[in-house]
Amino acid sequence: MGSVVPFRRPAHAQSLIKHTATLSWLDRQGEQRRERHAAWTSVEAAQMAWKRARSLRLCGEALTFRIDHRSQVVL
Repeated sequence: MGSVVPFRRPAHAQSLIKHTATLSWLDRQGEQRRERHAAWTSVEAAQMAWKRARSLRLCGEALTFRIDHRSQVVL
């Protein structure tokens, strides 16, 4: 049988903070949509949200978008 490998966080103080980038956009019908992208670094969260926003914009799904950042302490 296979073994379960637990998710490992980096072993430094930054690992105690979870960063969230919230992507909000207006779709073709003018309705507001929202997605959250969480990661252990602010850069990773922002990159995930930015890539998704770019994809939505290029395919014409998003008229406008906004990315908000938040950090949360994880104990």
